[in-house]
Amino acid sequence: MDSEDGFNINRVNHTTTLTYTSGVNALDDDDLISKVIISIRKSEFLTMTHYYRNLFALLVTVFSFNLSAADSTDDPASMVVEFYTTVFVDKGNVRAVSEKLVHPDYIQHNPYVGDGREAMVKALSAWMKKRPASVVTEIKRVMTDGDLVILHVHQRDTATQQPGHAGVDIFRVADGKIVEHWDVWQKIPETMPHNNGMF
Repeated sequence: MDSEDGFNINRVNHTTTLTYTSGVNALDDDDLISKVIISIRKSEFLTMTHYYRNLFALLVTVFSFNLSAADSTDDPASMVVEFYTTVFVDKGNVRAVSEKLVHPDYIQHNPYVGDGREAMVKALSAWMKKRPASVVTEIKRVMTDGDLVILHVHQRDTATQQPGHAGVDIFRVADGKIVEHWDVWQKIPETMPHNNGMF
């Protein structure tokens, strides 16, 4: 077995296997392909047939690797769910997830928050800091309409018997970032003239 820059080259009988062992996203496509070619050329055990066969196999691996490593910014619905889950469900780092997924010039339609990512971060951070640990948020539905992602949400305080609030948050996504937001919320009544609930 030979090794070159994270590649292990194994030859058993007539089969040669190259394995790349560095971490995810360690190299971009050009660097990775260059390392593959250098590793293959440096192996004295490989014939030209083996060279082209393994080069083709590793090029396929490179593209498969990139597809599997793609993050949520490639899918608007997944991106919005990641943002919402981090902030409201997991009660995580508002600033970190906002800097990753929200555009700096974020447009806000909520009447209590100003425009821009920074205004949103400050408002959400303050709200989440004051929110009791017993308050939970559950995303009931995720819908898309063009560049819009719509979340149907249930928020309630588990320390009480109150049914909580039903809300709809609408996000517009452009160029891999959340760029605009609308929301409407209402208190869930304790009694209704039907048994369908609000979800």
